[in-house]
Formats: sequence, C-alpha cells, structure tokens
Amino acid sequence: MNIAVLIATFKKKEETLRCLKLLDINNFKVEVFIADSNSKNNIEQSLTESTNIHFKNVGDEIYWNQGMILAWKEAFKFKEFDFYIWLNNDTYLYEDAIKIMLENYNSIEGESLIIGSTQYENKLTYGGRLDLKSPIIESSGFPKPVKIINGNCVLVSKNIFKKLGYLNKNFSHSLGDIDYGLRAIENRIGVYSTSKIIGECMANPYIWYDEKKLIDRIRALNSPKGTPLNEYLYFNYYHFGVFNALKFILATIFALLFPKFYKLLKTK
Repeated sequence: MNIAVLIATFKKKEETLRCLKLLDINNFKVEVFIADSNSKNNIEQSLTESTNIHFKNVGDEIYWNQGMILAWKEAFKFKEFDFYIWLNNDTYLYEDAIKIMLENYNSIEGESLIIGSTQYENKLTYGGRLDLKSPIIESSGFPKPVKIINGNCVLVSKNIFKKLGYLNKNFSHSLGDIDYGLRAIENRIGVYSTSKIIGECMANPYIWYDEKKLIDRIRALNSPKGTPLNEYLYFNYYHFGVFNALKFILATIFALLFPKFYKLLKTK
C-alpha cells in the first residue's frame, strides 16, 4: 500500500520537523511531498538525509490551498499512490493515526473521505462538522458522517482523487478543504470523521475584523488569510445559491463597519 503525504509550508521550520518526525513511515510505504513558499529558513537542508521526503520551493505568496495543489501534482508525477493524506505541518499525529484512518476507510461501504479529528489541551480543534456553525463532531469509537471538513489531516483514496481531482484552484488559502468535502457529498462520496482523535493541533483562528482601524480591516478582509470577497462569493454561490451569497455580502459589510456589534451578534 503506497501513501503520499502532502504538506504546504511557509516558515514554521521546527513545527514541520516535529510533524515529519511523528509520521509513521515504518509500517507503511510513505512518500512525503512538501510545497514550500520560499521560507528562507534552510529547512530543505534539514531534510536531505530522508530519501522519502520530496521538497520543492514553489515561490512567494503561495498559501495553503495553492500549495497543497502543487504538492499533490508533484506526488502524481512521481507515481500512482493508493492514498493521499493532506497534513498541516503544525499537526502532530499520534503513533497509530494512519492505521486508524485506513481502518476507518476499510470499515465503510463505498468510497469515503476520512477526516482526522485533532485536539489541543483536551479540547477538539479540527475535524468534521455537520454544518458551518456547528461544533466539531466528537470521536466515539466509530466513524461518523460529517458535511463540513477541516483539511488539517484528511485521507483521500486514489479512486476519490480520480473522481474529484485536485483541490479547487479558485481558492488561495482557506475554503478549498470545505469545498472538497462538499463536492464529495455532491458526488455521492461519503465523508466521515475518524473514530478516534488522531493527533494534536493548536487552534489558530484568524479574525480579520478584530483589526481596530477601518483601513486595516479592509486590508485584512482581502488578504488570503482573511475573507477574500471573490473567493467567498464564489464559494457561497456555488454551494449554497444566490440568497446565501447576498447574505454573505451584507454580513461582511456589517462586520467591516461595525465589528464590535457583529462580534456580539455572533456570540449570541
């Protein structure tokens, strides 16, 4: 069984090295493909002794979604793999993580994405949800169906890849993972969270409207890590229709102009 692990990196050298050290490559035929956005931290030199790690500098300003596409394309050029695992470089897998994900995949009838659940300080941080506003599904000993996914650790079979292809090129950083899960469901592919928590990852939310000045909120809004309007409009329109796209525009304008009130409304 051949597995390609796909990682997009920018800086975070120590985190990346720890992430790779914890990968279980002894019991599986694992090749790691890293797309690095010109980190300039000499990380490549730290990886030269590992023949199963393939590192490529993909240039400046390459964010998560685009970096993952480039890592995936490198893996596809290398050879055909049975499975692909998306993995964030700040996600630290437990020893049996890959084994659990494969067992979960094999326990489900039909093709399914397997979404790894992670925690930090005993609190769930990433995994699968039932909708955009609901909490992460808790692990309870068996895979559970979900609709909204985080891309921190995801198992994708070669058959699913053949059907869905790469992540959507219309997204620069976020939304690509959620889009992929929704496209899977639209194509009658199962989407399940893991039966157990498979690793640790600290929650790292970025709230663009926390910026104090209006000009800074505008800059943050349109940054790849914020809420770039063209990408979020496309996402809402494609998956949820015109009405939700209009709701997104109105909510974004309100958050931009009245961030304190918007935050207060979100907490209710």
